[in-house]
Amino acid sequence: MRKTPLMATGKGDGASVSWDRGGWGKVSHRLSGRDTLPRPPAHPHLHDFVQSLRGALAVFACGLVGFTLLIPVSTVAVAERSIFNVNYTHDQLKFRFFDENLSLAVTLAVLVYGAALALVLLRFLRDKRASSAFLSCGIRRPRLFAHRFCVGLLFLVVAIGVPFAVSLTLNVVSLDWYDGELASFLYVLSGYLACGLVAFTLTSIACVCAGTLFECVAFAAALLASVSAVAWGLDALCAHLLVGSPFGKAPFGSDATLAPSLLEATSAFNPALFFNDLGATHQLFRVMHPVYTPVLGSWAPIVGWTLVALFVAVASAWALYLRPGEQAQMAGMNTPFAFFTVAVAAFLLFSALFFAVAPVDVSVALALGAAAFVALSLFLLRGPLRGKSRLAHSLYVLAAECVGVAACTAIIAGGAFGFSAWVPASGEVVSVEVSSVGTPSYLARPLSGTASNAAYYYHAEYRFDDAASIEVVRAAHAGLITSARVSPATDESDFSASVIRYDMVVRYTLENGSVQVRYFDRTRISELEGLLALDDSAQVTALEKAAITGDATGLSDEERTALASANTALAYRTGAVYVTDANYNVITALDLGEVARGELLRALAKDVVAQSAHERYAQPVQPYAILMFSTSPQIDVTSFGFSFSGTVVPIAPDFAQTRAWFEDNGLGVYLSRGVDPTLIEELSWLVDDPYASVVNSAATVPTSRFFIGYRSEVPGRFWAAPDFDIPNATRDSAEIAALAPRLRTACFMGGGYLVQAKLRGVDVWVYYYLPADEIPAFMGGGSGMSARDAASGTGGSDGTAGTDSTGGSDGTGETGGTGSADGTGGTGGTGSARGGMS
Repeated sequence: MRKTPLMATGKGDGASVSWDRGGWGKVSHRLSGRDTLPRPPAHPHLHDFVQSLRGALAVFACGLVGFTLLIPVSTVAVAERSIFNVNYTHDQLKFRFFDENLSLAVTLAVLVYGAALALVLLRFLRDKRASSAFLSCGIRRPRLFAHRFCVGLLFLVVAIGVPFAVSLTLNVVSLDWYDGELASFLYVLSGYLACGLVAFTLTSIACVCAGTLFECVAFAAALLASVSAVAWGLDALCAHLLVGSPFGKAPFGSDATLAPSLLEATSAFNPALFFNDLGATHQLFRVMHPVYTPVLGSWAPIVGWTLVALFVAVASAWALYLRPGEQAQMAGMNTPFAFFTVAVAAFLLFSALFFAVAPVDVSVALALGAAAFVALSLFLLRGPLRGKSRLAHSLYVLAAECVGVAACTAIIAGGAFGFSAWVPASGEVVSVEVSSVGTPSYLARPLSGTASNAAYYYHAEYRFDDAASIEVVRAAHAGLITSARVSPATDESDFSASVIRYDMVVRYTLENGSVQVRYFDRTRISELEGLLALDDSAQVTALEKAAITGDATGLSDEERTALASANTALAYRTGAVYVTDANYNVITALDLGEVARGELLRALAKDVVAQSAHERYAQPVQPYAILMFSTSPQIDVTSFGFSFSGTVVPIAPDFAQTRAWFEDNGLGVYLSRGVDPTLIEELSWLVDDPYASVVNSAATVPTSRFFIGYRSEVPGRFWAAPDFDIPNATRDSAEIAALAPRLRTACFMGGGYLVQAKLRGVDVWVYYYLPADEIPAFMGGGSGMSARDAASGTGGSDGTAGTDSTGGSDGTGETGGTGSADGTGGTGGTGSARGGMS
């Protein structure tokens, strides 16, 4: 840039030339004999604009190439995800401006590009000679900034707008015009331009207030990331210190968060992320019933942040007006910016260390984070950002920041002013939703989670509005608050007091219309046992009946919608039907017509609804048989355990309606009476302890405590895996006969043994649960004996029941045989019952 002289006097040595500094006086320079008077440009403002444009061409070129790759190239280049690939669009995708997997990358690219433009256009402020020259030329400082602002805005529009326009053209060529496409294009383009403009102006004011390149980058990063750093840091603290925090949490196996994280909740006020989610949502549209046209998001964030950017631009021009000429290449001249940057950087480091270490030990995480906070603050304040602040001043500010972070941490750990300890009064609650913890076989809503032969976990919530159920949930909620502060472990003195990994959600709808959600990632087994009483409520029994029969009469619209897509309801309506004995020995397919299936389901529903929670979860006697309905029988039939494609229903002795259906249809032969010890070759067992094994995943991930029997063709498939060989086993027929009637095919695991039965003559292993109060004498059992005491060899041998303690409903205690309808299908075989049931 040439200097524009105001006047020149004299000739040769001693001549002087003066320049206007833009309204703030004049500066004179005495020429030597070797100096020549520079020729002023004909149009200095245009000249400055063009020079600024040339200086930023390299950044513009990089930005144009980058956005071309991120937007139009990602739209069509990858064959599997190209908009020209009909197998990908399926005639549902109507437009897509860039690959949705790159939404965050596009946002970050816009931010980096806007910041880079500001750094380049205002780089003269970081060099003493260039700064003196520019600030002494005949152009006022606000005009200097205005020229660079216009260049930056122009390059933003072109570098971002052209790739979006190309992508729009490709979409029209591939998918034709669609209603609302142009409006969506303009909305998304405007949002990303606003995002880039915010980054440009915030970096501009950072450059004006800074003296070095490090300060420019540090100040700009702090301004852009401040909201994100604070919100993310608070999220990390809440996740491990705030009992009941639902922010950003999703139950295990679910993708839906219970409540927005603080980072998501503050996105509208975040200069970096205010358009990230909106851009990702509205840059594409798929026709999904019942939505056939795209709906634009709110323009408020775009307009609001554009106004903020313009305000910051004016503030930048004013800061340039007041900027001391000697600030170039000098660090620490702007103390407030330095302290702000240090606070943001140090808190971000504190949060990152806490987030990484807290899952192992919260106390260590806090100590490491605090040490890192102090160390980084001292390094920056006495190093790159030292400037003119004295050590004492820096220490005072650091102490204040430490007090602020400590106070924030203490408030969160202390319950956030009652957030953690809050349990609403009964009169305030209209309804409550709580995680279901019992059997998944009768749930009238979709399930999410995991399932295997040995263990499973699901998440589903049921809503209650009767006073008795609300009181049950409130009591459980109070217990969850207490157990949430205890590390998961087995309680040696009281197994039901053991704290296990389990995701619990409690959601209240209050009289004032508000909805309050609490989330807990652990619970005592006793609290889960208390919630089982909800199965006796009228609402649960109505939903159980609906799940089995498909009759949605009396259900709410929300319950009908959930029932229509419930895993269990689909299995009952359309799944293949199998039956097996309590030994899981002979598995038989029942070929049922529509009428016979309907009769079976109605009979089963009556029995299930009449069954009490105690009978269901304590299973006082072994079942006559076990029914399975499965939409994936080729997978489920091998294990005959619970899966998300099927349901398992034990036919208890008091299932009179279901037993009558079997008898009436000539299938009474399948109603054997309990576990037959003569079919068992060997029994082996492990104490039920989620934390007894270092390789046991039950100690680290949620697992259902409701046991459902299953079988395997491979031994050792215990619910809780042993570290080494199974320590306890017997082949003694008398001991097997004593133990077999006590085994349970379905019950709540409140303490006892996991038992593996090897079937005689076949490579099949069946798994049962042995409750603590059913431990026989040869295992060290006795009256009041716990499974853990029995495992340690203590206790008496009295008080055990005989081998005829279970059996048929007539009390004879017989052990019935198994077989198929035609008399074939011996031990381990399969059969089929057909005919007469259309």
